[in-house]
Amino acid sequence: MKWMLNVLRVLFIVGLPALFISLSLGLAFNNLKLYEYSFDTYNVSQVTGIPRADLDRSARALIHYFNGSDEFARIIVNQAGQETQLLTPDEQLHFRDVKALVWLDYKVLIGSFLIVVLLSVLAVLLRKRGFLRSLGRAALWGAGFDLILILVLVIASFFDFEGLFLQFHYLAFHNNYWYAPGNMTLLFPEQFWYTAALACIGFSALLGVLTAAISLVLLRKKSR
Repeated sequence: MKWMLNVLRVLFIVGLPALFISLSLGLAFNNLKLYEYSFDTYNVSQVTGIPRADLDRSARALIHYFNGSDEFARIIVNQAGQETQLLTPDEQLHFRDVKALVWLDYKVLIGSFLIVVLLSVLAVLLRKRGFLRSLGRAALWGAGFDLILILVLVIASFFDFEGLFLQFHYLAFHNNYWYAPGNMTLLFPEQFWYTAALACIGFSALLGVLTAAISLVLLRKKSR
């Protein structure tokens, strides 16, 4: 029984940061305000020659694309007075790869959510003092693990975000489409990704802090 408890504890500790980080990423890719932030901050309409209305429609179309079944993101816009595809064929291939990563994130989100919820429900159903305390400590460790990961990412991003950004692309993509010329890098410049990464990191850190605080309160009540 003790070895099973240890396995469940490890699953919970790993599952919490996986849940927090994957949830942060999933919300970011589906947050229309984040797309609009890029358009406003980096003057995308002026830089690309695409009307703001078309950019807003494209943002909604990209969110739909990431969550839909279409293989390629074929979005028509008016650019410099002519109707054209928002993304070149090479850029569409890259967005197909990005979509695969988004769906991988969804799978991690669902898996980690099920682990955390099922183990929490199991602890409540068993209602054994030792099991509940063990789960509380595991939640505290999981939150700490999440905050350590966040701290490492913050430090690495602060010193060399560009290098970290490049290494991510080398590891995540097995082709060169991610730096294909076109509108892609104008819609979402590197500085945007830095800001978006900080937003995801901040939200994940917030979830970790809240979980740690709740775990400490519950453990203190149990000890009394």
